Parts: sequence; C-alpha cells; structure tokens
Amino acid sequence: MFSFLYAFICCPLSLNLLDQVGASTITTRLSLPMLDDGICASATWNRNGITVAGGNGKGLAMDNKGSLYVSDNEKYCVTTGEQVVAGGNGQGSAFNQFWNPDHIFVDNDQSVFVVDFSNDRVMKWSIGSKEGIVVAGGNGWGNGTNQLSAPTSVVVDHMGTVYVADRNNHRVMRWLKDSKSGSVIIGGQGWGNRTTQLRTPRDLAFDRQGNLYVADAENYRIQMFTIDKSSCAKGTCQKDAIN
Repeated sequence: MFSFLYAFICCPLSLNLLDQVGASTITTRLSLPMLDDGICASATWNRNGITVAGGNGKGLAMDNKGSLYVSDNEKYCVTTGEQVVAGGNGQGSAFNQFWNPDHIFVDNDQSVFVVDFSNDRVMKWSIGSKEGIVVAGGNGWGNGTNQLSAPTSVVVDHMGTVYVADRNNHRVMRWLKDSKSGSVIIGGQGWGNRTTQLRTPRDLAFDRQGNLYVADAENYRIQMFTIDKSSCAKGTCQKDAIN
C-alpha cells in the first residue's frame, strides 16, 4: 500500500478527518474529497486566491458553524475574523499567553485547543474566556507521561479526550479529560522506521471507526493504526467519537 503512496508524499505534514477506507483506496481518499461533501471528484478550483485572513498563520481550523480560526505565530494569538479568541498578550508561558502557537482544534462548543509549541503544552480556551487551561503537558520539556516535547498537532473527541502528536518524543499521547498525565498510545520506542515506531510525527486524524492516521514526517509515510475495540469497556467506544 505505502509503496504506491510514496509517489505522492515528500514530507507529510497535515491530515484531515477521513472516512473508513480499504487499503486499496487510501491514496484516493487522502487526495480527493469525500463523495458526500458536495464536491465531485473531478472538481477544479479557481487559481486566483482570495485573502481571508492575514498575519503569520501557522494553524487553521473551522468550527461547525463555518467560522475560520487561525493561529498567528507573530502576535501569539488565535483569531476568528477580526476577533482574538485566545492569547494576544505577547509571548510567554502565562495562562493567557502562547509561545509559538501551532495547530488548533475547535470542538462543537467552540472551545479552542491550541498546540503551544515552545511551551510544550496544549491549551484549551473556552468560548469567551480570558485565559486558557493546560490539558496536556505544561510541565517543561521532557519525555515523562506528564510532559511533551515540541508538540505539533491535537485532536479532541466528544468525551474531551485529547490526542497529541508529541514530535520530539516520536510518539502519540492520549490525555483523558481533567487528567494530570497522559499515556503513550503509539510510538514512544525511540525514533525509527519499524511499524511500531515514528520519527517526528506531525499530524493526526481519525476515521469514523476510530482508526488513527499519523503523518510520520521524517519516515516519509502516513501510518494507519487500527483500533482494537475489545480493549474498551462496554459503551465507551462509540462511532463518530471525533468532533
């Protein structure tokens, strides 16, 4: 499967939410929109772009109302339209600040989860709040289960579980809601190219069955890790768990 995928991937950086796909169709589904999203598979786009946001954008997300959110790496904030919804108080490590905000995720309540790259943490800003709370990391750089090292991506499910691509630790971490530490669910065995290893993971995505896809940047591949629902307590593994 991946020998065919390599022809299209130089250094994979970003993934979108995917539907369940078979091995024979993964390349098509990564490169073409889903057939039920109103975009035909042969659609083309106007080559002249329209500027919809300025600043030094590092991450993008869209909420369920169609609002676009942008992380600004120069103003240390996240904006939607002209409104600052997180940060904007200069560079720093206080709860109302960021240091290199990166990828962002917006849940169904319009809470914004921000990868605070150089603070080695993920912050959650509820709608209307003046400061965020740490939901992953925030205990300095390191490889402990309560630490992150240069995180790059975050996904949150509807139970509030936070999944983080922990780049320099070559692993994916899971932090349950309100937990003070996380657990390693993928990687964490040093950098390498074995099927159990990652090398600087950059982004995450789940399909609707809960299978996990990882942009394994310096291995030049997308890795799929199938979910084992037998490990779940009855009623805790639910379809469409990702917002």
